[in-house]
Amino acid sequence: MTPIISPWIIYFLGIVPKMTAIFEIFSVMGVLATIIILFIAYSAFKDDMEVPLIFRRKTLVTSVFLFTVTVNFLNMFVPNQDTAIKMLVANEITYERLDMVKSETKDIYNVIKKDVFEIIQEINKKDE
Repeated sequence: MTPIISPWIIYFLGIVPKMTAIFEIFSVMGVLATIIILFIAYSAFKDDMEVPLIFRRKTLVTSVFLFTVTVNFLNMFVPNQDTAIKMLVANEITYERLDMVKSETKDIYNVIKKDVFEIIQEINKKDE
């Protein structure tokens, strides 16, 4: 018998908040690195000093910027835990399952109704 919900989905729901936190930390680090690089470059330009070679390379600035943008996009598209649960529930609830639950509920209702009716009849017989 296959499970309705995969254990991997339950695992994923548990690590979603941690993934989001890691993406946020990397995003802040990328923004801070970009600000530091721009500050050093601006200070050197303002004081007519030579900008250190590492900051003159476009690859460093571009890499830090692309890293920050990539992490922010990943953070935007990883759902939070509530959204992941809602997506899971929306995927599992179908018209067929609702119809099955409806028919089962009617059957259970009829059984309970029959049992209650029999109990009431037995109580009435004892009272007579």
